[in-house]
Amino acid sequence: MNPMKRPSSKELGMIEKILSGEKTIESRWLKNHSAPWKKVSVGDTVYFKYAGEPIAAKAIVGAVEYIESIDEDFLDARLPLLAPPIGLDISVLRPLVEKKTHGILIELNRAESITPFAINKTGFGAMAAWITIDSIEKIRI
Repeated sequence: MNPMKRPSSKELGMIEKILSGEKTIESRWLKNHSAPWKKVSVGDTVYFKYAGEPIAAKAIVGAVEYIESIDEDFLDARLPLLAPPIGLDISVLRPLVEKKTHGILIELNRAESITPFAINKTGFGAMAAWITIDSIEKIRI
């Protein structure tokens, strides 16, 4: 792995960490209010896949926190406490967060492996990391 390149979710084993219970918080760090900002609610189902692969896992949202402002106090005091449940070492997480202005913390409950299936992201953008939809069946192939 190139030390200058940010490791991929697959290289970090994020789905495996979710399924083992090591990763209990999914996080998104944003410069502006983009998906999934204000689109995730308690009780929602979140599906997980690695880039270019089928969906392989799901979890239920237990809690959601929207962070309106990321400042030095947050970076120094709170972020180190969040790193373990996010599944990243603080040395990897901090550089991802310090240039962002907003954050979303999604508590993951009842994570489970599922029979893999592909999705069609047409209309959402090929590089879309998040899709919010009322039913997964609308994009299941």
